Amino acid sequence: SRPAGGIRGTLSTSHRAGTMLSLAVAMEVSSVTTWAQLDQGWVPLDEGTIAGAAEQVLRGALPHVDFTYPYSGALPFYHAIALRLFGVTLMASRYALFAAFLLWLPAVWWLARRACGNHWAALITIVAAWWSVTVYSAAMPSWYLLFLATWIVVAVERWHTTGRRRWLVVAGVAAGTAIIIKQTGLYLLAGALLGMLFCEQMQQSFGCDGTRVHATDRRTNAFVIAALAAMGVAVVVLLRARAGSLGDFLEL
Repeated sequence: SRPAGGIRGTLSTSHRAGTMLSLAVAMEVSSVTTWAQLDQGWVPLDEGTIAGAAEQVLRGALPHVDFTYPYSGALPFYHAIALRLFGVTLMASRYALFAAFLLWLPAVWWLARRACGNHWAALITIVAAWWSVTVYSAAMPSWYLLFLATWIVVAVERWHTTGRRRWLVVAGVAAGTAIIIKQTGLYLLAGALLGMLFCEQMQQSFGCDGTRVHATDRRTNAFVIAALAAMGVAVVVLLRARAGSLGDFLEL
């Protein structure tokens, strides 16, 4: 008979192989099918806004200083790098989007695997990929916010499970990056903070005092409430700066 340790080792190796196979299948099918559709669907207004801003930055101009730009202003710098790498072509920004898309897939797969296991994780990731960039392949800021929002969910879940503050840093960096890409990244920050508050309340309700989150830091609630209040003040200031018309208020 085989020793128990050997059986556990075999099962562990098999499970690890299945996990890596699930991720590999999800990444390969999603990336190949998305790449095949990357040059489809062109809207002149969107393409002109994206490529024109990137080309201006490539020439040394700054968004909101040297030219008008409808979003926060960080994305043209990333797309300008793509122009330098791939040449001044409308496809350059789509290549940059595809790179971000590839970094997003492991987050989707990991969340799906946590909920459904290896086999379903691959299928769910592929379906999510088909219902994302392939629908409209322009490198719009909203796609980047989707990618960052998914990683924020991963980071908050990891913080909730492990109690390690490094995951809060990951969530904060992702939320900050979203805000400098597009103004509505504020929604991601609000979602992360409310998610943290919800995790704290759930742990208190069920009496999970053994978790490291409560054992090491009981000030999270106060921090989250203060951060939400500060964001509310920032929204009020933003509305006043934009004249506070009803249309602007509804848009925000």
